[in-house]
Amino acid sequence: MHKTGNVVVEGVAIGKIQFLNADYEEQIKRYMTGTEEEEKKRYQEAHTLAKDDLDSLLEDRDSLSESEAEIIEAHQLMIDDITFEDAILGYIEQKMSAPSAVLKAVDDFKAMFEDWARKNGASKYVIGVLKDNKKARAVYEKWGGKLSTYEEDFYKMGVAYKEVFYIYDL
Repeated sequence: MHKTGNVVVEGVAIGKIQFLNADYEEQIKRYMTGTEEEEKKRYQEAHTLAKDDLDSLLEDRDSLSESEAEIIEAHQLMIDDITFEDAILGYIEQKMSAPSAVLKAVDDFKAMFEDWARKNGASKYVIGVLKDNKKARAVYEKWGGKLSTYEEDFYKMGVAYKEVFYIYDL
């Protein structure tokens, strides 16, 4: 099978996807929203922690591949994007909690990407995941992905792992 698409970062990302606190929707329901100023402070604290975490990952840059470093740098660019931060703060000003504001801003950016992809002729996008990663698969199914019948062996250090693909219509 020949795969084509736009390369965001050269290379292959290898690793196990982990969903920490995958029940975030339940946690958000239980979240006690504070005042606008409290929510802005909570967001700023979380932003600082995320930025520090990304910076610390790049401290030992020599141990990272070029692709790994580029992925981390892309995350840094996104969390420092003024449009992204303005959207989050704007949602907080509309009385959203900080976590809900971040998720809404992410949804907005996803919609912008999908609009851009449609305008450039794409009608679908695909997310690949290791077949035995049940947590990730449950999330992708919840997002409305259709499981493809295509499977591919993904090799890491000479060991084959089955990868499956979820297809999303734009």
